[in-house]
Amino acid sequence: MNKFTKVFVIVAAMTIALSHSVIAQVSISTNGDEPDSSAMLETRSITKSFLPPRMTKEERDDITTPANGLVIFNTTSKCLNFYTDGFWYKLTGEPDVNTVYFSI
Repeated sequence: MNKFTKVFVIVAAMTIALSHSVIAQVSISTNGDEPDSSAMLETRSITKSFLPPRMTKEERDDITTPANGLVIFNTTSKCLNFYTDGFWYKLTGEPDVNTVYFSI
């Protein structure tokens, strides 16, 4: 085994070992608490809150291939919206569409 091969094997082994041992969890808090084990990101405060991205309906609709569960504050309708299975919904669970249905 030449010197280059040895260095490559060592670097590859370290990279693999480190990539499998790193588990990222983030806690944003005023007291330094660790995040709950079921959470990837947790925010804690008794004086401040979480502020989701704010955008108009048009800006929201320009998001290409939104992920299920994506959340924004819609400044046009003044409410939270979440995306699931091809549709944006108001926090109330109602579809955010401009369609009016009339019964005949």
